[in-house]
Amino acid sequence: MGDKIFFENGLEQLVVLEEKDISDKLLFNIFNGNTRRIVYIVENRENSRKLLVGIITAGNFRRNKLGNYPLINRNCTKILKSNKDTAERIFFEHKDKDIIAAVPIVDNEGYLEGEICKKVIFNNHKNLDLIKRTYIELKKLSHYKTIILILDKNANELDFIEEDSKIKIVNEISLEGLMEYAQSESLFVCDCEKEKYRIREIFYEEFNIPHTLCDITETEEEIQKIVFSKAKFYQRIGVWKDECSRFDNIINDKSFSVIGLDYEKCYWDENRKIYVYDDDIETPECIFMDISLSEKPYFCINGKYVPVVSIAYRNPKISTCDIAFNILPMFEQYGIKYMIFRSPDDEYGKVKEYFSGNIKGKGYYWRQRKNYPEFITGGDVNDDNIEEIEGLFNGLSRYAKTNGFTQQADITSRYVNIVDGERYTCGNPETYERTAFFFGPCLVQGNFVSDGYTMTSYMRKNISNDFYLKNCGDNWNDMNYKMRNQIYHLGDIVILLVDEIEPFRIAGYKVNSIINVYRSIPSVEKHVWNSLLHVNKIAMKYIAEEVYSQCKEQKLFEPISYSDNDNRTLIFGVKNKKNEIPEELKKWIDYAKKYSISTKGEIGSIVMNCNPFTKGHRYLIERASEQVKVLYVFVVEEDRSFFKFKDRLKMVEIGTADLKNVIVIPSGRYIISTETLPGYFEKEEKPFLQFDATQDLKIFSDIIAKEFNITVRFAGEEPIDAFTNHYNEAMKKFLPVHGIRFVEVPRKKINGDVISATKVRRCIVEKKYDELKDLVLPEIYDYLKKQEYIIG
Repeated sequence: MGDKIFFENGLEQLVVLEEKDISDKLLFNIFNGNTRRIVYIVENRENSRKLLVGIITAGNFRRNKLGNYPLINRNCTKILKSNKDTAERIFFEHKDKDIIAAVPIVDNEGYLEGEICKKVIFNNHKNLDLIKRTYIELKKLSHYKTIILILDKNANELDFIEEDSKIKIVNEISLEGLMEYAQSESLFVCDCEKEKYRIREIFYEEFNIPHTLCDITETEEEIQKIVFSKAKFYQRIGVWKDECSRFDNIINDKSFSVIGLDYEKCYWDENRKIYVYDDDIETPECIFMDISLSEKPYFCINGKYVPVVSIAYRNPKISTCDIAFNILPMFEQYGIKYMIFRSPDDEYGKVKEYFSGNIKGKGYYWRQRKNYPEFITGGDVNDDNIEEIEGLFNGLSRYAKTNGFTQQADITSRYVNIVDGERYTCGNPETYERTAFFFGPCLVQGNFVSDGYTMTSYMRKNISNDFYLKNCGDNWNDMNYKMRNQIYHLGDIVILLVDEIEPFRIAGYKVNSIINVYRSIPSVEKHVWNSLLHVNKIAMKYIAEEVYSQCKEQKLFEPISYSDNDNRTLIFGVKNKKNEIPEELKKWIDYAKKYSISTKGEIGSIVMNCNPFTKGHRYLIERASEQVKVLYVFVVEEDRSFFKFKDRLKMVEIGTADLKNVIVIPSGRYIISTETLPGYFEKEEKPFLQFDATQDLKIFSDIIAKEFNITVRFAGEEPIDAFTNHYNEAMKKFLPVHGIRFVEVPRKKINGDVISATKVRRCIVEKKYDELKDLVLPEIYDYLKKQEYIIG
């Protein structure tokens, strides 16, 4: 274990408490000093030996105060004194989430001996330009009598900070200090210490102190990327005239309309408790600012509410305001019907009598709860659904930043399939006229159920195949960007689950409730985890039926009539949908296109390894070529197979020479390669290897298929090879979503057995040449003999 990464603390260096000693003040002081500290809760503290009861982290403290989760993690990870080396493995397993900073060391009886810590490198960058802009925005805009700007001690080096009775610079803060702020009239806190804000926010909320976070660790380059990635979702954005130079890259892009705003034209309307911009200007869709207006993150301009997009802080209220004030009015303009549902968590009080105690007491650490398997399965636990539980946990806990906002990472697996932020819905038609979009958090996405039991998969059974149900469930914060990232057509519908209902009330929208359905779920407490949004497949069925019933009552899924000439299409902002193509892939496309044929008919494709070319491959190509005008056969180019690529390519060319509409092309590095599908070349040694085909299929559908005008992809059925069967299943789910039909052709059989390249290779190795002649074409047999694969 390298001492540069891990180090050990003895018992005397730890923070050790008994339960009776715990207080908010004590925990605040501990975590406000170091957010990565671990507090160890023990029994018999006065004795020389301390029995470990559990731990409290800053995250435990935060969740307990904000959401009433258990304060003490009594099922924490621990290591035996005699087996300290396991700490490195524990840290490695959680490296992506960075949720474990230290692991307690205990003896065989569970008595605390010390801890193994992981060195944590904090981002100590301080963006002085951002601090200055924040200072100016607070000074010129804020209506509060007193503004507290919390910076670390290096703030003394900032030469632009003036002595100002309104703005007070604070380097350190205590719980008593926050309590004093709570008693002050008209006070606002801008906290520039991101790590410590996680703890302070608890008490800003508890004491009703208006506040915001300004993340000064972001560099100017990072901020510019954030600005542009968000700006592309809008057509008209407002910026302060003093800061226009920061937005040159947007202003120079003529796709945007950038509207300069003057601080002097703003005033605070005390009656409405909102900022008003008093000038005759074009109304922007949003205003870009460094600070966030935490209470009401919007201005009133020309009688319209305009959300404030905070550059340095993600505020979920901004997402809700953008949906209510901008997105829904556009839906109405484009003939897109919608229905809004309120988060059932907001109405928990109406059904709390159906639960013994607070449901959040079930805990945050899913894997460490003994009743979690029973919850997921509805009570029937066996080996198969234990695998399902692990699949759900691993599949729905990864996020990625794509298209400028955060959403669930792509994954293809047996239980969870997400492509470009869309959860797979079972039973969707390949061809359809209208799309029903579903937006919302865990309940919509189905965080505790496999693909077949999500809200959309349940509803699919009741809805006409005129509709494609698109499950866009995800986190609250960036829901508006996810909605803006879709393309809508006249006749589409949107179903939306929201948390903050105030903006919808202000804008005059009806928000529907589903809370009553929880009363009708038998033994509901067994089927809800730690939130009314976290339900298993049994509860999900009832909820999906309730949502469908209310939508049906509003005639959302009924046929509509409109003019053939009315083809309204809604695309938000100025999104550049063109894919960035890697340079090497560009070169391969230029090379491969010399093989391409221009035709008005349908163009199909097959990707084959052909290791070697068999009568089965020939049969698949024949059946596919009969269904299309042109068929491209991409031969896997990577040389990691029994037969060299040059031989595999030559055999395919020989075996298809008489098929005039078949074009054979080397696949390059971007179709089934170690770069796009690494497990493919280990499938014989590891037949049940789990893999994610998303990258491989995304490159094919988004780039290669478009370049070659491919609209259908063929593959042979796979009853034997588990890996290839998994890949086929991934294609079935992925390709139709991207406008490519997938056709699975039954395998050719001889004497009741499918022909496989594996069997051919075995015949060659075992010199069973008579059997080999039944499996390959005569021309291929001759080639194998010529190349001395067949000897004798």
